[in-house]
Amino acid sequence: MNKIFGIILYIIGSLFILAFVGQLPKFLAAIINLFKIFSSELDGLQRGNIIGTIIYWIIHFAIIYFAFKYGSRFFKKKPTQV
Repeated sequence: MNKIFGIILYIIGSLFILAFVGQLPKFLAAIINLFKIFSSELDGLQRGNIIGTIIYWIIHFAIIYFAFKYGSRFFKKKPTQV
């Protein structure tokens, strides 16, 4: 049962990586927009949009990290004692 859960977590992590690759231009635009917060005059709506986008990407990478971390933990074969 643990191996199945580990495989499911690997699949979820892989899907999130594919989503990241598909949205790579949006990610790069979010990084560039982050620097615009400090260098130009933006209104509150634009700043909120940029900060929300950065929070989305942080959560996205956290899901990828934890899916692979716990997926590998559940997928590893437990050693049997002799």
